[in-house]
Amino acid sequence: MLAASAGALVLDKPAGVAWEAVTGGVATQAAAGKPELLAFGLRGQIVAVWPLDAAVSGPLLLAERGERSARWRNAFGSEQLEFVFELLATGDAAGDSAAGGGDVFECALPVAWHRDGSRALVSNTTGKKARTLFRRIARAGTGTAAARWSWWEARTRYPRPDQIRLHAAECGLRLAGETLYAAGDAITLESLATRGRVNKGVPRPLHDGLVLRLARVLEVPPDTTGDSKSSAAGDALFAGILPLFAPEPPRTNVLRRRLADSG
Repeated sequence: MLAASAGALVLDKPAGVAWEAVTGGVATQAAAGKPELLAFGLRGQIVAVWPLDAAVSGPLLLAERGERSARWRNAFGSEQLEFVFELLATGDAAGDSAAGGGDVFECALPVAWHRDGSRALVSNTTGKKARTLFRRIARAGTGTAAARWSWWEARTRYPRPDQIRLHAAECGLRLAGETLYAAGDAITLESLATRGRVNKGVPRPLHDGLVLRLARVLEVPPDTTGDSKSSAAGDALFAGILPLFAPEPPRTNVLRRRLADSG
């Protein structure tokens, strides 16, 4: 558990697990009267305030259905929250036509979901508005192989399914471990070695799937939204929950150190 307040709690969802499964599991425990959940006022139906892609790890806010969950969902739907993702990628970021590339750029391509339910896509006819601000945090390493990788931050106020992956690919970033939206390489010890083979056998990635996680959830200051629906700063609803920080997964931390030491 990452945080809690009356009628709400935040769990750190691991990558590879659907947010619906997490929500369903907690709902089952609440219905069974689990004392730990009763202590937080979770007794009835449990809902997730925001979705979180199965391939992405990070904080998932759960609340009891009713007034409190409705207020949280209103804050989410009216873009009073900012979601900050962290990713590892290679490639030359180009940005979209509305902004240049470089270390900071924005992508505002509309996002739709493919009719067969397999992936997101850019569509100017059926797509919904989506906006992602990318910022390069740091170069990942100084070695020949590691130098082409960079750590990036991706911010959005309303994350649509696979939005970060799609926008990254469309703007020239190839996430480590990406296979659906771009040809992203996997990082192995062998790929970072300066000479010879490190281990016998088939090289194994130093990461599990995508190197992409939801790292922080923040409150949007009302004077930056330009939207009258924005809440007042310091809303009591957010107390004990925001700002929300998720710990870096252990394997991601090891990968970060391997890249930094590769020179």
